[in-house]
Amino acid sequence: SGFTPTSRITGYLDNRPFVRFGLRDQLGLGGLAVVMIQGADRIEGLDQPTSHTDIRAGRLNDVNAVTWPVQGNTCILFGERPTDELVALAQDMMK
Repeated sequence: SGFTPTSRITGYLDNRPFVRFGLRDQLGLGGLAVVMIQGADRIEGLDQPTSHTDIRAGRLNDVNAVTWPVQGNTCILFGERPTDELVALAQDMMK
């Protein structure tokens, strides 16, 4: 998909390894980040259904976010975008 990583951070969240990428979209707009958390199955606060059955939405630190499962891990995409746009971007990432 048309994303360019702008940063990469690794660490631990609740004793689970994670990696976080800052992203710029194909239009060159930044302000997006995707986080992959190993072994997490749900993220508190991100439990609202969306138009896609596997994607849940909510807010993290006052920023819109969506989350979906990937092979026993959890991906979280967040940024200063409307939730429906984040869902569309997440669907693109899932391909």
